[in-house]
Amino acid sequence: MGLRAVGSPPGPQFVLAASAAGASDFVSPSASTTGVKTSGLGINFIVVAANQYAPVVADLSVADTINGNPSGNVWALVMPAAPSSFFGGVNGQPALFYCYAPNVGTNHVFTLTTTNSDFCPRIAVQAFKGMPSTGANETASGWYGIGGNTGPMPSAQYSLGLMSPNNLGDLVISAFRGGLTQSPAVVTVDCGLTITTSIIGLSGSPSLFGITAGYLVATTPPAQTCTGDVVINGDGTVTIGVESTVGFVSPVTCTGNVVITGAIIVIDVDSSAGFTPGMSVDLNGFLSLSLGSFVYNVVSTTPTSVTVVFFGSFSAGTHTGQTGTVSQNVTLAGFSGELVGLNNAVQAYVLSVGTGVVTLGSGLVSPSTNPGTYTGQAGAVGVPVNPFWSWGGTLSNAGGAGMVIFPGDAS
Repeated sequence: MGLRAVGSPPGPQFVLAASAAGASDFVSPSASTTGVKTSGLGINFIVVAANQYAPVVADLSVADTINGNPSGNVWALVMPAAPSSFFGGVNGQPALFYCYAPNVGTNHVFTLTTTNSDFCPRIAVQAFKGMPSTGANETASGWYGIGGNTGPMPSAQYSLGLMSPNNLGDLVISAFRGGLTQSPAVVTVDCGLTITTSIIGLSGSPSLFGITAGYLVATTPPAQTCTGDVVINGDGTVTIGVESTVGFVSPVTCTGNVVITGAIIVIDVDSSAGFTPGMSVDLNGFLSLSLGSFVYNVVSTTPTSVTVVFFGSFSAGTHTGQTGTVSQNVTLAGFSGELVGLNNAVQAYVLSVGTGVVTLGSGLVSPSTNPGTYTGQAGAVGVPVNPFWSWGGTLSNAGGAGMVIFPGDAS
């Protein structure tokens, strides 16, 4: 990475947002924003989140006009990480389209059109300046969830991989689509994403299938490059040589109490040093609670407690006399050969951190992978980007989210 001017912001900067819903649900096949001024603002990248009642990607298309004329912009679709969860069905995951170096103007209108008979189009547009490339490859990471309850949506709930941005300034785009009665006014996210635009669709009750969008610019390089050696230990744990252990946290021990209130768990720990809001964690070894099945996100910390949001049904109250550990989760990418199974292990939790090495929990490799040292490896281990969307009210139909990372290193 090259030199950066002192005080200059890393990567892209948000400029404006716009959103719209169809004029009449189940009747109108399109949704168009009002005209916005995109010229003279330095905009060189626009990304659109789009959905309808049953978001089948082949049914959706995005177009835009400038002063009433076709803009000439070409919109690329981000292919989701897990197509089987995206194509067909009321699964809620938004489609994401983008355009580098777009044509801009004083009266810029964005339109989503759907050919599906269940017309409930929703569009959310975000525009940025300072993107360094034209046509750089995006990293798709998508997830979805089904409604019927109230609370947070864990991004790995349905075993979809999460990626780490590899560079300072990488741009993370995320969008959430609620189901029936979802209100964007109560949609929140706890990982540092900035919510830029929301729309609930038609007024009245219910408010159908609102969409909310936001972004995050990576301010620290969360992925560390493997320096060459990966050791598969006999007990199934994995030790990876990394350039730096900065940002990796050894497990902390629970000192006795786990308090559950709604979708919040407060865990007493010996020390919460290194744990930060938005971090994905794994909970292990607690006596009466099976908490290791999901990915959790840290909401807040004190010197002696970690508060996380979760998705599940556990008895509310204070559970005393607990023993266990809270471990940081990481994601892995780029390994090949016998180690390809390591990639995107979103619940690869940190067991220990040493000088230039990070040791991860067992279960990451196939039983047929022989223990030993694998030299000359190329890969990365890092903190996953883990937007943890929450909503208020009841979802009586599907709600879901999607995410994409765009290279945004502006150095």
